[in-house]
Formats: sequence, structure tokens, C-alpha cells
Amino acid sequence: MQDSKRCKPGALLLLSLSLLSMGVSFAQSSEASMDAAGMFGKNATGDGPITICSDSLSYSQDAHKMIYQGNVLVMQTKNANIQCGGHNVPNENSKWSVYQFPLQNVDYQKLQQQSLDYAKEVCKKQNGCRFLSGQILTLLFDDQNRQLKEVTLTSTDPYMAKFYSLPFPKEAKTKQASSDQETMYAEGRQMDFNLLNSILTIQTKAHVDRAGNRFSGDKVLYDTKNGLVTVPDTGQRATVILNNLNQK
Repeated sequence: MQDSKRCKPGALLLLSLSLLSMGVSFAQSSEASMDAAGMFGKNATGDGPITICSDSLSYSQDAHKMIYQGNVLVMQTKNANIQCGGHNVPNENSKWSVYQFPLQNVDYQKLQQQSLDYAKEVCKKQNGCRFLSGQILTLLFDDQNRQLKEVTLTSTDPYMAKFYSLPFPKEAKTKQASSDQETMYAEGRQMDFNLLNSILTIQTKAHVDRAGNRFSGDKVLYDTKNGLVTVPDTGQRATVILNNLNQK
């Protein structure tokens, strides 16, 4: 990485294998193939290329950070070319389907919802995906700028950072748990993906819907490796609604 460089508006920022596989030393279990941390973890692009759309990109070697700002959209799916609202990716795979996010001069909240709805359509057509949306995406590297340690997605009031995933079909011989076949949706003002312990922390008006079970509070923790959701005691009331408990 270079120091204090910036790419300006309307940038299409395609993360390559070289960026997301810089000697990351942690592992993901097969049961966590659709978790959020897996999007940036070891063999990150194993589930398809990762496309990041944003208005600008800045990075600093000294601060060990790469920051994407302005209507940040992150999409990962297999065998598809993802376009960022009118910006064509050079050297597209001509055999892959092409999808383009909406780019309209509307309120950010409406634009974000349109992008989420469009991502869900793409997910169904491609039979699996990961999607992130927010205002600022920060990638934090180690002191040698070799390993990606933490990913933070934030949005300011009244907007939300959002994460959505639809599991890719598994090739394992054992039958997959029904809950793992369902969609995962999370939102909050801030999301922290700790890649070292596989914990996704959603903070401030946090909400998680996993396999129909909903968790809300000031903070919600999601253990992406084991598929466990925790609502810690923050001094504020929390809500848990179980719609998919002990179902076949």
C-alpha cells in the first residue's frame, strides 16, 4: 500500500485475490462458509470475486488502513460481473452474467434499500452471495501491512450499515442444518468484523435476523465460526424473537 493516496468519485474498486489473501493466518470452518468474516478471510475469493463500489478510496501505509467512503456497496457471488452504476469493469468474463447496481439521484436511505433489494435478486439468481452496504468501510492491516486484521463498516444517524447473505450450496456429504440454509441479515450503525476470533459485532440499534430468529439490542455479537448469536448486557433492554426453534 502507498501512503495517503486517494481515488476520487465514482470509483469502481475491485478487490483482488492479492489484497484479500495477504498471508492471513486464520481459518474458517466449513459450517461458516457464508459468514461475514469469511468474506475477508483466508481464501477470501474462493466464493467468487469481491466487488467494492464507493465514491472514494484513501489508504495510508503508515496508519495501516484502507478507507472506502460514500455509498459503499460490497458484493460477492460466483460467476458474475458486478457493475457499480454505470462503471464498466475491464476484461469482464464474457461467459458470466452482468449485474449493475442502481445509480439514481435519490435520498441515500432509498438508494441503499434499492441496492439491498437488487442484491437479493442477484443472490437468488446466482444461488448464493454476500452483500454489505454502508457509508464508510475501513480495512485495518497489521504493522507489516501483510495481514488483514479487522474490517469496520459504519453509517451515521439516521442511516444503517447492513449485511445480507444467502448461503451457497454445500458439497459436503453430511446434511446441512436447516438454519444454515436460511438467509442472514444484520444492521446497525457500526459493524466490526474481527477476523482473528471470527466475531461480528453489531452496535447501536443492532438487529440480526438469522434463519428467522431475530435479535435486537444496543449490541449483538455473532460468532460466525459456530453460528451463535449473543446479546450481551449493556444496561439496555434487548429483544429476542424465536421463529425457527427445533424445527426440522
